[in-house]
Amino acid sequence: MSTVDFQGVPMTPAEAKLVAQALRYTVGAFGDTLDKGGKPAILHSLRVGLAGTTAQEMAVGFLHDVVEDCGGDLLWLDGHDAAGGVAVFQAVMALTRLPGGVHVRREAYADFIRRIRDAGTCDAVVLIVKRRDLVDNLARSHEIPDAAERERLRARWRAALE
Repeated sequence: MSTVDFQGVPMTPAEAKLVAQALRYTVGAFGDTLDKGGKPAILHSLRVGLAGTTAQEMAVGFLHDVVEDCGGDLLWLDGHDAAGGVAVFQAVMALTRLPGGVHVRREAYADFIRRIRDAGTCDAVVLIVKRRDLVDNLARSHEIPDAAERERLRARWRAALE
């Protein structure tokens, strides 16, 4: 089977197509959304995705905030089962904080992190991508203009890394 090299990561043509489509979908989902620091929000997902060392880590890294932050759906992954589309879908959903509803409160952040750690015992990609997500958030936290919000988020992200 032939392989291609994407950013130093060897992958099959099917995996490369999955990563390319994950990247394209993420860019479209975020559009011109800005983050708390006033920069394009897509940059965070690009950094997390490009830090991947496998096709699955890259695809999950690109997509990790799409459902929660953009309301995107990942049904298009169904056609990528040979390249690991189902595993990518499951990992992204594990990394998505559960929304609230009419009679249900939004998942508490501590419960969300606990659920990720539990999912990570079955899927290391979930833990790898979440760690990269948190490290990138902390590295860019100085860009959050509101000091109280910045410190609240830094404390949350540091605790999640422990």
